[in-house]
Amino acid sequence: MNGVWNTSIAKVIQEKLGITLDLITGDAVKAKTLVAGGDLPDILSTAGISDLVDSLIQSGQVIPLDDLIDKYGPNIKKNTPQALEIMKASASNNTGKVYFLPVRVNKASDNPVPLSSALAGFYTRWDLYKAIGAPAMSNEDDFLKVNKEIQDKFPTTKDGKKAYAFSAWAGGDMFPYIISYPFSMGYNNWSFDTSIGAVNGDVQDNFLQKDGVFWNGIKFFNKAYRMGIFDPEGFTQKIDQYIAKLNNGQVYNSAASFWMGGSDLVANTGVADAELLQLPGPFPGYMALYPKDAPGGNLLRTGPRHYEGQQVSGAHDGVV
Repeated sequence: MNGVWNTSIAKVIQEKLGITLDLITGDAVKAKTLVAGGDLPDILSTAGISDLVDSLIQSGQVIPLDDLIDKYGPNIKKNTPQALEIMKASASNNTGKVYFLPVRVNKASDNPVPLSSALAGFYTRWDLYKAIGAPAMSNEDDFLKVNKEIQDKFPTTKDGKKAYAFSAWAGGDMFPYIISYPFSMGYNNWSFDTSIGAVNGDVQDNFLQKDGVFWNGIKFFNKAYRMGIFDPEGFTQKIDQYIAKLNNGQVYNSAASFWMGGSDLVANTGVADAELLQLPGPFPGYMALYPKDAPGGNLLRTGPRHYEGQQVSGAHDGVV
């Protein structure tokens, strides 16, 4: 939205603090235009856009926080040292200084609670995996072979439509490529062009680091394509078509936990236990896994490596 914010919360802010929130919305191009003109609003959200962050630093419109943190923020240094190092590596225009603080830092819990499922990764038709004998897997090549076996055994839907193990959609967000594979390998998307190791804080440029997690993911999908298990329409179709194929049983792997088939998949396939779930074994980075002998039942196994050290979550918002 653009203009003065008139919700009940906004009215309380105005009454209590005397602050009127006048919002300006737009894309990265608009934000960079404001930066270039030097006419910035009181508060600017960078939303993890790395070139916008670089523009702010290069134009001198944000200042390094290192000395201020030393003087006024000893607890920041004490409690979130890894977060500061990540910000130096990912949001400093290669200066090695701290210009931004993350909006949130998650630390390891003494009493971790298992998740119902991880946010993103590869969610495979559990019923079809069981139908081929639920073979054990230990790496991504095993995972591809298992999916090839599934597709060979179930080449079409019950109404005769061609089915594929994997698919995707065309669009600027590149979700299948910067989310599903990196998340499976223990990385989070810090911004469009940056991935960060959820455990070790490793910062990777998605496009420039040729042996990084992004390009390894592209190689993974290329293998799938050459094996004949990647939907050719995945390069051109819209996201709505992708979701429809998941729900119709035409695609056997989903890229995220919010596309797991549900009642539509059961109705369209006629299979009562048709569901898209993460399979145990092939990837090191899943935040949570269903036990292979009790999908959706009991507690979920959670990898202990994801409760070690600090984890920086989400994108950073810079306040100018």
